Amino acid sequence: MGVTENNTVSQSLRITSERIIPEDECRMSQKRDFRKYLTYTTFCAGWNNGTAVCNGDSGGGLVLQRNNSAIWDIHGVVS
Repeated sequence: MGVTENNTVSQSLRITSERIIPEDECRMSQKRDFRKYLTYTTFCAGWNNGTAVCNGDSGGGLVLQRNNSAIWDIHGVVS
């Protein structure tokens, strides 16, 4: 659920594909005050193409597909 690319509210669950961002790139992309929250237990994911998680997604699972199989593993929580 949430707002779609057409600025309308979706009535069904949506999905996006995001890349895992290298730690140094992630750290440099954040405001200085936020960098202290980036630890060995956190990671960044996203693209610069307009896709993203947004308000309402927090608390949902961030899942990764295992080697193009039908198996998906939870690797984090969206925040």
